[in-house]
Amino acid sequence: MSQHVRVGTRSSKLALAQTNRVISLLKDQSPNLKFEWVPIKTVGDQNPTVPLSEIGGKGVFISALEDALMAEKIDIAVHSLKDVTSQPMKGLSLVSFLKPESCADAWVSEYTLKSVPAGSVVGTGSMRRKALLKAIRPDIEVKEIRGNVDTRLRLLAEGNIDGLILSEAGLIRLGLSHHVKEALDLHEFVPAPGQGVIAIQVRTGDPRHVSLCESITDKAQTVLSQLELLFLETVSFNCEVPLGLHTQYDGLDILINVFLSNMSLSEEYRETLRVPKAQAQAKMKQLAQMCLEKY
Repeated sequence: MSQHVRVGTRSSKLALAQTNRVISLLKDQSPNLKFEWVPIKTVGDQNPTVPLSEIGGKGVFISALEDALMAEKIDIAVHSLKDVTSQPMKGLSLVSFLKPESCADAWVSEYTLKSVPAGSVVGTGSMRRKALLKAIRPDIEVKEIRGNVDTRLRLLAEGNIDGLILSEAGLIRLGLSHHVKEALDLHEFVPAPGQGVIAIQVRTGDPRHVSLCESITDKAQTVLSQLELLFLETVSFNCEVPLGLHTQYDGLDILINVFLSNMSLSEEYRETLRVPKAQAQAKMKQLAQMCLEKY
């Protein structure tokens, strides 16, 4: 392995913050290596105002990174796991998963979600968040927005919207946790699969970089993230499906919480399970099949 490691990721402030965390952990394990951040513009970044469904779904945030990996322009890629499709590009592997500071959605407003006045406008580009908002506060209006965190916070500050829902982990990493009015309950407001988790991808046939990245993985988080990816692979939903999935490990059992809505947001399905770790893969496949039947 070269003494110089090229770390590719998106060019946003959040991506840089996440990459700096990864590089810091890698330096602790391999202090003799030199690391270079390689920013890569993805299709999603080049079209910040266009709905994801119109430009190819959440995979638009990772395809350019995967292409760069395959072309050996970078050695490792750092992703937000919630942007990762269930099937990585052939020849690539997700080998490291970092435990998030939070998996929760953060409510950003001068009010709490329960106290925001009827008729208020809440900004989000997520169908899952729209569905959960409708279930909890059917008397508020949801406005479609996209853009980076700064753009969304500016819309709120300028009075264009009355509330926002963002990833709490993302706000923490950007030093913006003071904007969080409340972290929404993980059982009631089920987060997206992989929310808050940083995932690292390498070429499958590159054992040295595989070993390097595996050295910093969180073992418990790896189990949970692989289960969530198994679920996504089984259901094969696109990014527009209002789906929430959260897993936890208490040292003995895996706790699984799932939320699913139809596209009209008129019906929802929820399931909460506790299963022994040894049975978790089989149960996750069964749960995915149940969701397919419900959808």
